[in-house]
Amino acid sequence: MKQYLIDTNLIVDVLRGYQESAKLVNSLPNANISIVSWYELIEGVDNLKQQKALEDLLSSYDMVDLSESIAKSALNLMLKYNLSHSLHHADALIAATCLEHGYFLCTRNIKHFQYIEGLKL
Repeated sequence: MKQYLIDTNLIVDVLRGYQESAKLVNSLPNANISIVSWYELIEGVDNLKQQKALEDLLSSYDMVDLSESIAKSALNLMLKYNLSHSLHHADALIAATCLEHGYFLCTRNIKHFQYIEGLKL
């Protein structure tokens, strides 16, 4: 059975009320979210009301923690793709999480990830 990791940009879309993204996210069986996305999303809240809405939304997904092997894999991705593709560290961690667990990455930003060997989008 396919398992999915939802990228940060889709959660942002859901919070902004974009129905197409909400339909997509809600249609995914076995959906997970990386702790890295939690960090990115919390960074974007401006008040307690927004933070509570974010926590309520994210509580419906299994959170995937980082491990030593994910961190090392992300570092290898940064070494391989930073200069050629300007890979961001958060995207490297999210990609490494998918590679480690065999998840499909569900993202709106295909161009941020399409060059990573073995990553299922």
